Amino acid sequence: FFVSASQIEGFGLTAIEAMAAGCVPVLGDIPTFRTFAQEKRGIIVDFEHPFRAAEELKKILALPASEVGMMQKKGRAYSKSFSIEKIVEGQIQWYEKLVRGGSPA
Repeated sequence: FFVSASQIEGFGLTAIEAMAAGCVPVLGDIPTFRTFAQEKRGIIVDFEHPFRAAEELKKILALPASEVGMMQKKGRAYSKSFSIEKIVEGQIQWYEKLVRGGSPA
């Protein structure tokens, strides 16, 4: 597991890196992290209430291995969309469209 109780994140690179490494992200309830955790790729915890968060963390640690494995698989797949290869591929397509006279937007 990777746990982040951040209240502010511009992008959340550490969470993506953790997903790429096979960790299930347990993240604070902020917009960036809600996106990362969608589709059972991670778990959102309300760290604003520490005692409730501690109870949630206990439940997370007791999750069946099959559920944890499924979240690890989904997280790794999602993290690949942020790989340098994907970013470069998108930039090449943008420039090719620009060269052909189209609008890159």
